[in-house]
Formats: sequence, structure tokens, C-alpha cells
Amino acid sequence: RRFRAGNEKDNFRAFTTTNQYANSHLKIVDNTFMNWRGMGIAVRNARNVTIRNNRFLTPLEDTFLRKNLAKDSAMTVNGKGIYTSIYLNSVNGATIQNNQYEGLSGQDRKIVTDEDVTNVLGVEKE
Repeated sequence: RRFRAGNEKDNFRAFTTTNQYANSHLKIVDNTFMNWRGMGIAVRNARNVTIRNNRFLTPLEDTFLRKNLAKDSAMTVNGKGIYTSIYLNSVNGATIQNNQYEGLSGQDRKIVTDEDVTNVLGVEKE
């Protein structure tokens, strides 16, 4: 991915402009996530995100999906694909609080932050 400088002319190639986000003031609050695989919530290209008081039930096992996730450097540990309840990529400003995580196994994670993630507050410990 390449970020386009703010003063660069539009070239219509769908590059993201630095510090501009498609989604703002996103709130994911008081939900229950069940029967999920891979990522319970995936937030991309957003700023000012709140993820609070959600419950992530035990994910469904999917060997094929785990094999594909192993190809993503953010979603692999020791060569094996992992699941994450919350995945963030290209996010500026997120508050993550009071979520419940049930049934994550082995190397799975509560939260994975990938590229270009800044100003994350209140992150729950693994």
C-alpha cells in the first residue's frame, strides 16, 4: 500500500491520502459475537473508534481459514494462522474497553494491530 501526499494531484488509483480516513467516530458497543472465524471485528481505514462492552464467544474452528491466515504476517505465530477478536489496520485513535473474550485457544489473540495503527487507548491485556 502506498499513501498519497496531501499535495499530490488526484491520480484516481484508489490510493489513500495520508491522514484521511474513510470512517470516523465509529462505535461498536454492547454486542455479542458468536460463530465467528478469523476476526470477530475488523476495523480498517478509520479514526476515533470505540469498541466497548462487547462479548466475543468461542470462535468456530476452520482449518482452511487458519491456513490462509498463516500467509498474513500480522495473523501468524510460529507459522500458524491465528484468530483475533479485534483486528485494527490503518486506524488513528481507538478506545478498547470492557470487552469479554471467551474460548480463544493457543496462540489466538484478543487484539491484533497491523499497519498504521496509532493512539490506541485502554487496550485490554492478553
